Amino acid sequence: MVIGRRFWARPLPPLLLLVCVLLLALRPAGGDDDASLGRALVITAAPLGADVRDGKAVAAAVHIVSSVRVATPEALKAEIVAAEAALSLRAEVDGAPAVYDSPSVSISLRKVSPRALAEAGASLEAVDGASVKIPADPRVKGKHGGPVTVTVTSYHTGDRVKELPTVRYGANREMRRVGGPDSISATKQKEDRVDFFMTKTSVSWRGTVNVKVPGLSAQVPAHDRPWTPFGEDGKNVLFVEEKAEVRREVEALASLADSAERQRGLRQLARRWHPDKHKDEDVPRATEVFTYLQELRAALIPS
Repeated sequence: MVIGRRFWARPLPPLLLLVCVLLLALRPAGGDDDASLGRALVITAAPLGADVRDGKAVAAAVHIVSSVRVATPEALKAEIVAAEAALSLRAEVDGAPAVYDSPSVSISLRKVSPRALAEAGASLEAVDGASVKIPADPRVKGKHGGPVTVTVTSYHTGDRVKELPTVRYGANREMRRVGGPDSISATKQKEDRVDFFMTKTSVSWRGTVNVKVPGLSAQVPAHDRPWTPFGEDGKNVLFVEEKAEVRREVEALASLADSAERQRGLRQLARRWHPDKHKDEDVPRATEVFTYLQELRAALIPS
């Protein structure tokens, strides 16, 4: 799909429209537009699966991955606003979280019914290890009586973006009642939510739900981990050409709808670069590229 070069006979579905907006927001400056759009996002539906990064497994209903690294506060704000909106559309009440991950930020989002929140609390973890646990407490409830959206936004920009943006998710978002006496008229109501924002040294939150109760806990990410093994602008990195080729192949496999075909392609790549398949003088190169392949597999093709 090429945005701006085709006319649609009917309106885009809301999720597809938001994904298109996210693709455009994350498009790198310069280069071939079509190629940039094709590499911007990998979207994986995983109802019972796990998203793995740096040894962390996060059960998720959907996992959106962007390989684009932003460089300004404005671009970062556009990225997280678009990502949260796309996740909100896919998350189901009392279902698994929807998660987003990129070189700059990890976001995890859940929707919890008021009863489940009061009786069982809620826990949420981002792919980079940031997490929050809201205890079961009848005092934890929203102002508007509907499902509560809980998010964890964990920044790991390092020194690339020093001024992190201030964001208020869902500021003008409204929901329609589908049950109770107002269901016939579909009365609109504002969204109840609590949003946690984290760096490796700080935690803040905002929203319409008061979570200041005993037992509330949060875990910040351990460090600003390097998301891409390419290093800073590809400098001082071994075997850059081989890694670039492997990355292109893994991204192509990640876009396939057939999971069996994806796994078959990954096995072929693993056999090609396994150190045992190479002569002694080529083992260092094979080991470096094989390790990179495993990191890409964990990031772009969750188990």
